[in-house]
Amino acid sequence: MIRDADAAMYLAKDRGRGRIEVFDSTMREAALQRLETGNGLHRALTAEQFRVHYQPIVRAKTGEIVSLEALVRWQHPERGLIAPGHFIDRADELGVTAPIGEFVLDTACAALRTWRDRDEGRRQLSVSVNISARQLRQAHFDRTVERMLVRHDLEPWRLCLEVTENVMLEHAEAVARSLHRLRRLGVRLSIDDFGAGYTSLSYLKRFPVDVLKIDRSFVTGICDQREDAAIVSAVIDLAHTFDTRTVAEGVEDAEQLAALVGMGCDYVQGFYFSEPLPSEEVAALLTTQRLRVTRPQVPRPVA
Repeated sequence: MIRDADAAMYLAKDRGRGRIEVFDSTMREAALQRLETGNGLHRALTAEQFRVHYQPIVRAKTGEIVSLEALVRWQHPERGLIAPGHFIDRADELGVTAPIGEFVLDTACAALRTWRDRDEGRRQLSVSVNISARQLRQAHFDRTVERMLVRHDLEPWRLCLEVTENVMLEHAEAVARSLHRLRRLGVRLSIDDFGAGYTSLSYLKRFPVDVLKIDRSFVTGICDQREDAAIVSAVIDLAHTFDTRTVAEGVEDAEQLAALVGMGCDYVQGFYFSEPLPSEEVAALLTTQRLRVTRPQVPRPVA
C-alpha cells in the first residue's frame, strides 16, 4: 500500500502538485522505472557513464560558430545514450545534480581549452554550461568555477553559465548573491528558456545578465503565429535596450532563421545547423565550418 501510494504521489507532483491521483497498475511500472533510474544514477557517477555533447551556437547573420552549449548525456549500459530530460529531475531528487554539473563543467572547460589551442587564438570561441539550483546554492560555487578556469588555463569570458528562469524565481536572493560573485570572476551569465517560465523584467535589473536565450516554443511559431513573432521581436528589442545579447533556441529551418535575422537576433542555435556532437566531431566541425546555414534572405511577413 505504501509503495502504491508513493507512486500516486509522484504522479501528482509531476502533474503540477496540489492535486489528487488515484493509483492504478500503470503507475507501478513508472515507480519501478524511477527506482531503477535512481539506482543507476548512483552507479553512473562512479562508473563514469556520463558524456558531454556540444551544440554549436552561431552568429545569425554569418553562420560563424561563436560558442558551444555543453549538454550532458548518460551512456547507460543497457538503454544506450539517454538525454537529460529522462534523468535530470530524478538526479535532482537524489541530490546528485551538483556532482554531475561539476563533471560537465570540468569536461567542457577541458574541451574548450583543446579547441582554443588548436585554433591558435584566431577565433573568440566560448562554451555555455547549464548550472542547477543546487550548484548555485553551494556556498563556494564561485571558487569551484574559478578552480576550473585556472586548471584549464581559460580566460573567464570564454565561459557562459546558463540559469533557467524558474531557478531565479524560487531562489532569488541566494541566486542573486551567487551570480554576482560569479560575475566578479569575469564569466558571462545567461537566462535560459527566457519567456517560458515566470518571466519578470526585474531579472534584467537585479541580475548581471549577458545573454537571453529565447525559448524554442516561441521560435517554432515565429513564421506562422503573429503572437510568437511579436514576443520574439519584443524580447530581442528589450535585450538590446539592456545591452544584452540574444540567442534563439530550436531553429529548424531557413525560414525561421531569416525571420530572426530580420528581427535583429544576435545568435541562433538548433538542428538546422547541427545536432549536439561529441567533442571529437566538434573539433572537425570547427576546422571545416561545414554547417548547413546559408545567408538568409529578407523574411516574409508574418500572417
